[in-house]
Amino acid sequence: MNITPENPSEPTGLKWLKILVAVLTVTLIIGFLTIVGMFVYRFNSIGDSPVLSPLPDEISLPQGTEIDAFTQAEDWYLILTSENELLIYDRQTNELTQKIKIQNN
Repeated sequence: MNITPENPSEPTGLKWLKILVAVLTVTLIIGFLTIVGMFVYRFNSIGDSPVLSPLPDEISLPQGTEIDAFTQAEDWYLILTSENELLIYDRQTNELTQKIKIQNN
């Protein structure tokens, strides 16, 4: 004797669970494709950075100055000294254009 009904009805929440799983699957796929697309976009734009003019062979610093950090942009370069001073040089003329003393509070 078979007691299984011929048209078994689904449990109440099963329909909504199937819809939720489908929506979350689509969301996951879209998110993954977005991340892959962003990686491709960023790696393709790496070579588009501006070409900087070469730095001079020598930079004349004040006597006794020790360099802690260096950074550069298209038209200037900056040196942070161990005396907490920022020395900003013009990239074209290699002359010191600004000197900023950093105060420790």
